[in-house]
Amino acid sequence: MFFEARRRHAVILLLGAISIILVRAQSPQELSSAAATAMKRRDYSRAEVYYEKLLQAAPNAAEIYSNLGLARYLQKKIDPAEKAFEDALLRNSDLFVPNFFLGRIYFETGRYHKALPLLKNALELQPQQETGRRFLAAVLVGLKRFDEAIFQYKGLLENNQKDIESLYSLGLVYMDLGQKAFDQLANYKDSGFISLVTAEFYSDRPDWQAVTIRNYRQAVTASPKVPGLRIALGNYLLKVEEWEAAKQALEEELKLDPFSYEARFGISVFHLFKGDTRAALHELNEAATIRPQFFDPLPPMPVKIVPQRLATDHAKLEQEANQGSFGAAYLLTELSARLGRGEQTVWWRTLAETRRDKLIDEYHSTKEMPGKSPGYDGRSLGLQHIHEKRYEDGLRLLLDRRAEIVTDSEIRNALVRTLFQLGRFEELINLLESVELNDDPEMFYVLGASYKNLALKTLEKIVEVNPESVRAHQLLGDALFAQDLFQQAAREYETAVKIEPRNPPLLFSLGTAYFNQLEFERATENYQRVLELDPFHAEAHLMQGSCLLRLGRPEEAIPLLRKALELEPELIRAHVPMGRALAALDRTEEAIGHFELGAHTDEDGSVHYQLFNLYRKLGKKEKAKDALRTSQKLRRAIEGQRELSQRTPKK
Repeated sequence: MFFEARRRHAVILLLGAISIILVRAQSPQELSSAAATAMKRRDYSRAEVYYEKLLQAAPNAAEIYSNLGLARYLQKKIDPAEKAFEDALLRNSDLFVPNFFLGRIYFETGRYHKALPLLKNALELQPQQETGRRFLAAVLVGLKRFDEAIFQYKGLLENNQKDIESLYSLGLVYMDLGQKAFDQLANYKDSGFISLVTAEFYSDRPDWQAVTIRNYRQAVTASPKVPGLRIALGNYLLKVEEWEAAKQALEEELKLDPFSYEARFGISVFHLFKGDTRAALHELNEAATIRPQFFDPLPPMPVKIVPQRLATDHAKLEQEANQGSFGAAYLLTELSARLGRGEQTVWWRTLAETRRDKLIDEYHSTKEMPGKSPGYDGRSLGLQHIHEKRYEDGLRLLLDRRAEIVTDSEIRNALVRTLFQLGRFEELINLLESVELNDDPEMFYVLGASYKNLALKTLEKIVEVNPESVRAHQLLGDALFAQDLFQQAAREYETAVKIEPRNPPLLFSLGTAYFNQLEFERATENYQRVLELDPFHAEAHLMQGSCLLRLGRPEEAIPLLRKALELEPELIRAHVPMGRALAALDRTEEAIGHFELGAHTDEDGSVHYQLFNLYRKLGKKEKAKDALRTSQKLRRAIEGQRELSQRTPKK
């Protein structure tokens, strides 16, 4: 065996020597051909040798330096590749490959300022090169030149509407811009808009009802004349079935704004719950007369508030519907759907939509736009239209006066609120680009909310254009998860898992979305599926153990947490749940050991507080005192951070 190994080694040396001799013997044309062949075969190391040899014959050939750089880059020899690309550009700055790949190297190493001119040059040389444009956009994001980045992503999407990478990146840019706008609200602590953002942040979390209601009320108290705040409060109170409080909030909105069709719709919901069908009909018809577009498409009524009395009043509702009542046809649509009467549902829905469309036609035909007569006042008329919820007419008049928004806050507020109400977020953002927002927190709120809405619309397109794509649903789930929208993220991960049920990363993401909603049973089911597919997934062992610990099963959690640490000893944060599991079983000394190993991961003082209790239990007074002091220091720091973050939480 020894002699056989020696023989193979000798053959290898001989072949290497022959290849070197052959290389030395080749002409530049032969070397160039051999290098191209090696690149085609993906034998990049041999191509590198040929290109280096070629440079001896042509030391100033920019193309050879470019090809050498590419051969090195494809071997992940980044520093030598960078040098070769730089040498190429010194000799010819108009080559695409060195501009693109050197720009990419600079981007990947965080040197955005150096990457920018190179990627711009690459794009000028090859305007249709989508990868180059994508890197250019990413560099612009890194430089916080967001408007330019958005322009590049939109250009990519014009060429390919199904480009999920660009949709994802554009959505994240909008998310970042929205958060930056919300962050400015910290400068306006007493405006009420911080409370509004906080309320909206917690409104989907069932365990945070009291916090949500309190913050909505604080927003109303701080900004009592801002329209819509009481509607947000009233709608949330309806959702959590605080009926009388909801009615009071919505009636207060009507006192402020008698044309509030949303308040009337909410009050109709209250009357339905109370069984007062006639009062509900009155409010629905009033709402539809004010703004029939609100009912296009027909909004669903909450299931719980369609009482049995509607069935009792069926004959009266039919009579009113046949006499032209939109509200009656709408309620009969809802009632038929609840009772599972398909044909009747279609009939009444068609009638309701017909009544609504007639109201829309009447809405457009009344109040024709006046000519500009001597007494014409476009400003007053535009504001009046918007006050009466004739948004489109008001916008046509006031958008002609958009130059006045800098000096006329009434026009500015009317335009901004209307565009926001209509969901015309890009127009709103463009409008506010010309305005100084430093004196108006409402504008920061609307700007932030517009960017967030635009982000979600953009991200939702990922799955609209790729409904069967696992990656599309996963990207949308990741983006929603990053915004703490765990319920929505879980829905996307669930869809992806249905398409690809044996995908451990997807199952892990789904489990973690459930974990963050405190749904530990559902989380543990998914972590278990991950471990069945990948028994060496350390994070899944950690999270499964953490779930079992939260479910009060520490003895089952310990082996999982121990396995996580065996598989990945640097997974330091696993020591904390291990310490908690051991402490729950009165294994105090072992618990202290793990808490000490994980103590530097303590962010809120809880780990050191547990150490304080365990040290005190063992009579270690000095250690207990030090742990308590550290715990208190961390708690004070986190309380300060929490106070700041709750002023402007992610929406």
